[in-house]
Amino acid sequence: MKYILIPIYLLLTTSGLVLMKLGANPGTLSLKNGVISASMSSISALGFICYICSFLLFTRLVVMFDLSWIYPVTAGIVQVLTLLASYFVF
Repeated sequence: MKYILIPIYLLLTTSGLVLMKLGANPGTLSLKNGVISASMSSISALGFICYICSFLLFTRLVVMFDLSWIYPVTAGIVQVLTLLASYFVF
């Protein structure tokens, strides 16, 4: 069961990065009269949500698996998946 979390993490990380790039909107953050306002495109927001979820899932993976292999394996696979997704999407 715990090995199912690895592909979910990989999917969330890769889709988060691609969606943030697709949104191509760095967003705005401003403070006027003591009120903080922020805006970004919906695609970028979905990418941020995916990436935040992947971070939370990764912290769980670090607890569940030995760090000496989970980090290098997932980092390498994320790099390859991001490269492939970027090639086909962009």
